[in-house]
Amino acid sequence: MIRLEELLYSLTTVIIRYHDNLMGKKLINAKDIPDARLKSRALAIEIIQNQDDPLYFSTRLKEIITTCTTGYPDRRPFLSYILNEIVLIKSFLNKSEAFSEEEFADYKNQIFKLLIDIKGLLSTKKSGSYEVTQHQTDIAPGGKIALSGCINERYVGDYFCNSGIFLREEVLETLNISYAFPDERYDEFAYRICSEHQNALLVPELLAKNRHLEKENTCLRQISDQSALKEEEIQSSSAQQNALIKQHEETIRQLLETIEQQKAQIQAQEEKIEEQSKILAEPLQRPRPLFGAFGYSPALFALGRFPRVLDNPDSSTPSAPNPGVIE
Repeated sequence: MIRLEELLYSLTTVIIRYHDNLMGKKLINAKDIPDARLKSRALAIEIIQNQDDPLYFSTRLKEIITTCTTGYPDRRPFLSYILNEIVLIKSFLNKSEAFSEEEFADYKNQIFKLLIDIKGLLSTKKSGSYEVTQHQTDIAPGGKIALSGCINERYVGDYFCNSGIFLREEVLETLNISYAFPDERYDEFAYRICSEHQNALLVPELLAKNRHLEKENTCLRQISDQSALKEEEIQSSSAQQNALIKQHEETIRQLLETIEQQKAQIQAQEEKIEEQSKILAEPLQRPRPLFGAFGYSPALFALGRFPRVLDNPDSSTPSAPNPGVIE
């Protein structure tokens, strides 16, 4: 339970206790003051939290005020002021969205003024009056109203009158505030009360944003995983393509080597063909036959017929016969 709710239930309890302190027919049955405080607060929570009718709390508290102020009109302004602030706080608690910066400043100032006015009433004698700020709500216009103080001026009884006792016990003590605190402390308490409420309103918004961010994060993670998978596929495909390119390059290299080898072979063949062509292009020279058509050689026949001529190199001058030789 946040402290703004405690303040709401505390103000409602003030009205219930004020009624039961004056009326013979009480709203709760209690054996003593502590029991009365406990049961009065339980009834206050029940009235505020009624789900059947959103305006039930306002209607019910108006009935209680009317009952206990019949014949005593001087009591009504104080209780009506308390009811108006209850309606104001209930409207704050009904908010589902956090306050803007400007709204929060106004909100904090209203709670601060309420606490300061309670302090002012507890610091003013009953015979005197203190001007409180009645905030604009659905049941009353905004403005200043004068209320009697809460300090008891009688010689007997408590320091405070009944309204003062209920304000001190149910509001200030519940919130751990003293009417003797300086205004700066009240401003600090108002800020804490409103900040706690603001944070409570921000939690659902932050949770909703967190869920939205988690959903976006999940989508981004899926996209990232898909991108990573596609990148792996691309890298795998790229590796395969690189391997295929290298294989094709090797095939091309081998083909080029084969082409060069074939070129060399063709060149060698062309050179051989060229040599053969040159040989074939030369004229055919047949050698003269050593023997005639009848199988003899005229030269050899001449040698046989004229042997001396052939044996003597100088055939023009015949030699003298050698007398010592007999033919």
